[in-house]
Amino acid sequence: MGDSVTEAVMRAAAENAKTVQALEEGVDALKTAVASQEDRLEGIQENIVRGVTALSRFASDAGSVADSIDSVAAAAQRGMGHVETLASDVGVMAGQVSTSGGFLRGLAETIAEIVKTAAAIKETSEDLAVISINTAIEAARAGDRGRGFAVIAREVRKLADRSGELSDLIGKSVTDAGAKLGGVRAAVGSAESSSRSAAEASRSFTVEFSSIVEASAHARDLVGGFRNVARERLEAEREIESQVRGISAEALSIIERGNAAAALASALRSSTERTLSSISGERTKHHDQALAEAEKLAVSLSAVDIRSREVLDAALRSVFTRSDAFALLYVMDPDGRQVSSNVVHPAFAGKIASSGYGADRSAKEYFRAPAESKASYHSPAYLSSASGSLCITASVPLMDSGGRLRGVLAADFDAGGYSAIAESHPGI
Repeated sequence: MGDSVTEAVMRAAAENAKTVQALEEGVDALKTAVASQEDRLEGIQENIVRGVTALSRFASDAGSVADSIDSVAAAAQRGMGHVETLASDVGVMAGQVSTSGGFLRGLAETIAEIVKTAAAIKETSEDLAVISINTAIEAARAGDRGRGFAVIAREVRKLADRSGELSDLIGKSVTDAGAKLGGVRAAVGSAESSSRSAAEASRSFTVEFSSIVEASAHARDLVGGFRNVARERLEAEREIESQVRGISAEALSIIERGNAAAALASALRSSTERTLSSISGERTKHHDQALAEAEKLAVSLSAVDIRSREVLDAALRSVFTRSDAFALLYVMDPDGRQVSSNVVHPAFAGKIASSGYGADRSAKEYFRAPAESKASYHSPAYLSSASGSLCITASVPLMDSGGRLRGVLAADFDAGGYSAIAESHPGI
């Protein structure tokens, strides 16, 4: 195959590689953005679901509270009716007790009159006793003529004694009745006072129950307002949830389209790799230019102690100030153990891992070929899995002054580096 054809194929492969890389990066960025958006949407949806659940529960609880308030109001209404009835009954009882008190006061006055009458009878019996004595004296003076008066005197005396006894008995009975009446009057007075207090308390209860009924009605109105607000908010949350589901569905659709684009990119990558495989045995002037650059770098490392990782890494990093052809540089010791870091061109930072120190690469072709032949080696062109660019790996043995192998330098070149080499070496 002619050199120009091979170069054209490689340039096309390089452009395809850039297209694939850009497409894959775009798809990855899209997937990341959509995944992040989906995570946020899931979080929003979860919050909405929790909110809807809470609002539903609140609306239900508000209904239960309203029902409870209605029950309290009804109970208070019934209680108020009972208290009003009690207040009426207590009022009637208070009136009856007051009337009884009046009757007792009249009875006390009657007893007092009886006591006065008994006293008058007592005085009359005493007067009769005096009269009977005087009559007996006069009858004795009159002799036989006064015998009739003596009989009268004796009868008057008996009447006086009997009247005195009756007067004493009446006085004692009336006194006992008065004492008992005093107790009854005290009890009636206490009952009258208590009934008045009970009537006042019943009226107070009526006022309090009326306040409870009014407060219950007001509370029910408030709860009803809260329930209406909760229902409106619930409807709004459900509408938002529906919209979020729609956005989630669109995000999933975008992911599916992204996956389709990724599949196309993968197919394009496979096609590019097959194209490169078809020219894998071809060597172009750009391979020679890449080897020449790597060999020049190997010469510059002849004075560098590759046993010092820090010194070696610094020497490799300084190369990027002179050339953009290199994407990745690293050095291996005679046993194939990597003794430097992966020194990455700034343009590929984040795409190629900067670790690699201590990795065993003794089985790799780019180590074995130069280590065994003591000659430079270059790989066929390939698509780098790390950077996504079209690359060639060139490796050069590092020899000491005695012709012994000190190590192997490996350098990865990206497709863009070829033009940079050609521009910096127009005579090649």
